[in-house]
Amino acid sequence: MSVRFKSWQSAVILAAALMMASAPLPAVAVQPDEVLADTALEERARDISAGLRCVVCRNESIDQSNAEIARDLRLLVRERLVAGDSDDDVMRYIVERYGEYVLMRPTMTGSNILLWLAPLALILAGGGLSLAYIRRGRTLARGRGAASGHFERVTRRWRFPRRVVAPNLTATREPEGPMQYDTITYEERDAVAVITLNRPDVMNALNTQMRAEITHAVENVRRTARVVVLTGAGRAFCSGQDLGDGGSAASLNLERTLRDEYIPMLMAIVACPVPVIAAVNGTAAGAGANLALVCDITIATESASFIQAFTRIGLIPDAGGTWVLPRTIGLQKAMGAALFADRITARQADEWGMIWQAVPDDEFATLWQARATQLAQGPTAAYKRVKAAMQASFGHSLAEQLVLEGQLQGECGRTRDFKEGVLAFQEKRPARFEGR
Repeated sequence: MSVRFKSWQSAVILAAALMMASAPLPAVAVQPDEVLADTALEERARDISAGLRCVVCRNESIDQSNAEIARDLRLLVRERLVAGDSDDDVMRYIVERYGEYVLMRPTMTGSNILLWLAPLALILAGGGLSLAYIRRGRTLARGRGAASGHFERVTRRWRFPRRVVAPNLTATREPEGPMQYDTITYEERDAVAVITLNRPDVMNALNTQMRAEITHAVENVRRTARVVVLTGAGRAFCSGQDLGDGGSAASLNLERTLRDEYIPMLMAIVACPVPVIAAVNGTAAGAGANLALVCDITIATESASFIQAFTRIGLIPDAGGTWVLPRTIGLQKAMGAALFADRITARQADEWGMIWQAVPDDEFATLWQARATQLAQGPTAAYKRVKAAMQASFGHSLAEQLVLEGQLQGECGRTRDFKEGVLAFQEKRPARFEGR
């Protein structure tokens, strides 16, 4: 449907178009401290500059933390604006060039909107527009609303670095009630909690009940425990998934089992507020191997071995194996371990960096107990933050990790253990840490 305007309406629209076309063009060159002649551009430049924040100081204006960079940025903002760039183009350019110095929270300014609304108001004041034109205007308005939402989604990607939030390490989880364990044993002595996989007749294979009991035991470690040890009864540490659990192998819903049973168990170990040691006393195969490797420290007897046995039955490594192995032994060794499914001795695992230490069989129990006691007597609050920092590092840039280190170090500096450590150093005596 065509739209016809009267001559006086056409004159109004032409006048509005001339107003937009006759907007003053500022000079191309701008001096560092020069104020732009165009007040609208100057206002936009000031709004953008005011949004610049120092990467390190986070909330501090770049003007206060780095005057030299701030001066360059003021010049750059104005030069880009007079060159015709939009606010979001200017912000994109600054983040790309100065992302290591500044953090920017892009905001919309009102100058662009006012520039276009003024002619539109003049047109509407003339009146006499057809209904079709009004409907079209509403359609365009809805389109602008969608574009605004898209702008917000896109600009989130420019913010660098991401805001680093230190985990809440002071929160405590109330333990659940006591649980009768049938497939594991739990004992605590001198702040050392020992969880023993106790199905020696099937080499401590993991079934549904054992996974639930391990998860419960780790999540409900008593507050008096300052280290957790995971080990096995009999000649094996853990032979992996019990393929006879719940019927035939063909009826197993592996995805559900991993999602509902393995993930809670493994993440309980990762999130445990105290160090977790895997004392590998024998064969660790399949998911049993990765259960050991996901712990904070893995100590193995020399007669022990690690086997990524999954491809022997047509599966891929799970229980975190595809995440842990490339990060500990590198991609080539990880691929070989997964594809060939060879037996890896404890000595090989030690040499490759897969585990912390392989020790002679006759020294194994004495050594892991000594290591557990050492951690139980150490600065538990610091250990908790060591775990948090190490785990976060895989998803952080160096700049983000430095910020997180500062936050966590500040928390450590307010603990009693830090004060005791400094005092013991000055008095030249062993520190007596309380774990707080």
